[in-house]
Amino acid sequence: MTCKDSHSISSESVPGMRMYGPDSIYSWMTAACCVLSSFFVSASIRSSGILYFQTVEHFHVTRLKASWPIIVSTAAMLASGLVSGPLAKRFTVRPVVIVGSFLCSLGLICSYFATNIEELSIAFAVNGAGAGMVMLTHPTCINQHFVKHKGLVIGLNFAGSTLAFFVFPKIIELQAIAYGFKGSLLVLGAISLNSLPFTLFIRQPHWLKKQPDTSSPTAISHAQQNGSAVKILKHSSKPSLFQDLRNLLWNPIFYVILYTYLTYSFCYDCYSSLLVDFAVDKGISLSKAVTLVSITALTDFAGRLLLPTAIDHGLNSRVLMAVLLAFMGICFLLLPFANWYTFLLIVTCAIGFGIGTCLVSASVIVTQRVSVEMTSVAFGVVYGICGILSFGKPPIIGYFRDNWGTYDAIFNLCGGMCLCGCGIWIAISVLEQFSGTKKWSPQENLRTEDIVALRFFYLPSYICTRAQTFITPTQEQNYDVKKF
Repeated sequence: MTCKDSHSISSESVPGMRMYGPDSIYSWMTAACCVLSSFFVSASIRSSGILYFQTVEHFHVTRLKASWPIIVSTAAMLASGLVSGPLAKRFTVRPVVIVGSFLCSLGLICSYFATNIEELSIAFAVNGAGAGMVMLTHPTCINQHFVKHKGLVIGLNFAGSTLAFFVFPKIIELQAIAYGFKGSLLVLGAISLNSLPFTLFIRQPHWLKKQPDTSSPTAISHAQQNGSAVKILKHSSKPSLFQDLRNLLWNPIFYVILYTYLTYSFCYDCYSSLLVDFAVDKGISLSKAVTLVSITALTDFAGRLLLPTAIDHGLNSRVLMAVLLAFMGICFLLLPFANWYTFLLIVTCAIGFGIGTCLVSASVIVTQRVSVEMTSVAFGVVYGICGILSFGKPPIIGYFRDNWGTYDAIFNLCGGMCLCGCGIWIAISVLEQFSGTKKWSPQENLRTEDIVALRFFYLPSYICTRAQTFITPTQEQNYDVKKF
């Protein structure tokens, strides 16, 4: 039996699904490894509530000081995108997630030796940076492996970190009783190291690897197998990081995506950290408030899985994002009026569903609007900016709570930001139709139609006119993945 015959048999091992190629068996195995690695590296991030209270009790510090390790960990997780994105572009995703998995566990293990809040914050920063290097580069890997089921798989990936919310807080509670606070951190570090074997399986798909091209400096390969096509951009010479950033920053749609992520990040942090105190201020018992958080986590999980799959079945992603932001904006504006438990439960569950759906949908939009080679850089820049700006959230929360006496103004601000984002996406859809754009290609970093749709809306006309000078035509050639 020849090697080719052996490959043919393995490719038909599952009827109706090939072994290799986009949306293949190998792609789903990679997706499973992404989900499991996200689950383990999210151990401390999703247990921030119980870690916060145990920090207060162990170090006997104020709640303001005890909150810094949690804030630094979250900020480091997001800011790591500034490093992980370009690194994934330069070295592929695999070495980035391997190093990130190791750093995530190392940070928790080092926290065992912390003697004060400052040392604990440094250790948590290492943990958060490692977790970010793993979780923030997974969408890039999924974008490389999937075409038809991209929205569903991205939802599954983010749902892996959501499931950690149900498992690890209870584990930390039991380990703290048995071994103390620092002992529980040591055990948690050992548990999070289980993500390393799963990251070892993650690789860049071989059908995306560049092939030598002597006919032209730039070519677009057109892969076709079983009636589905995948466009792959090839370059005879790899563009520099500066060129990648320039192409990304010249793309007007990138700034709309950035605003969407900033809105999500601010609303999610305010919602998740203030919900318990907000419910107690409304006269609800602490026990019911904690139950409220657990229930909203279920709707968050459902949102990450259900609605984004509609994008895979042809639903316009821009329309979906506009509807989601409008839905979340209305719910946030209703939150200050939720003065009894049933009403508050309904509103918070609705917000949880919207938050989970918005995160996955925004990630899908990035993979649709940015070329495959630019995905890691785009995610890195977006998450990095969100991480840097997250340090400004505590002063904002403190200002409204200390001066206004309630969290109502903060939730009104969240609602206003969501409605503003809804208006932006509606305007983009309308202007796109007005300019005659039929489809935005994910294989091109910048297109004339994108600029025309936004030139009178978001960026100055002069900048948009200048950006058109950077547009160059592409050439297409046939590329068959069956030979692999």
